[in-house]
Amino acid sequence: HNAIILFVLSDSPTLSTVLDEYDLERHAKAVRDARQRCDLLVVHLHNHEWDPQRGIFAPADFARQLAHRLIDEGADVFFAEGSHAPMRGIEMYRGKPVFYDPGDFIRMAPTVARFPQDFYDRHRHELPDLLAASPVDGTRARGAQRYHHPDAPVGGYRSARVTGGMVPVCRFDDDNVVQSIDLHPFTWSKGPAHRSGIPVHATGDTGAQILEYMGEISAEFGTLIEVHDDRGMIAADSPSV
Repeated sequence: HNAIILFVLSDSPTLSTVLDEYDLERHAKAVRDARQRCDLLVVHLHNHEWDPQRGIFAPADFARQLAHRLIDEGADVFFAEGSHAPMRGIEMYRGKPVFYDPGDFIRMAPTVARFPQDFYDRHRHELPDLLAASPVDGTRARGAQRYHHPDAPVGGYRSARVTGGMVPVCRFDDDNVVQSIDLHPFTWSKGPAHRSGIPVHATGDTGAQILEYMGEISAEFGTLIEVHDDRGMIAADSPSV
């Protein structure tokens, strides 16, 4: 959605995404440099793309390629977000955690009082009166375009059977080796506009369903999530690529 895309003709009947080599080498250089300047290195990726064969819940091929390469270069944690799936799985690669998307921690607040004009221009086809549109009108138009746009994922965004996400808490030893990861499920507050979209701890059946779902979508990466009370846990000896 947000990048310059080069399309290459292939004999394969399916679509796949790969990293731009020049871009990859620039990121690798940045990680090597950062590795020399810190004790713990976290790489963050904001991306919207998905696996076109499997759907919104699976990360695009390039995201996994990027995670592995940058961990090879020295990153301790790879953290991606932006899919609005609402969640994607967790992988342990060489003992390092890869969070393909733990979920949107804070949802867009409906109390924004002003947007720039290009925000309205982008969603003008859903606005009956572009010049008279209010921020609320613009937010509704944005939602309509996102869910029904031709290049939106099949089923739309946030089409999982659960609603929410989780906050991962990583525990490291003195050598910065991951010992365990606690997963705290959350959902969002509802009610008046000024209070909606704020993360709240998910407990009971809601928390259990979120943890169960994360366990399912992480299993394909060989990651085992144990559930204790209202939190999940990934042990240090969890299977790793």
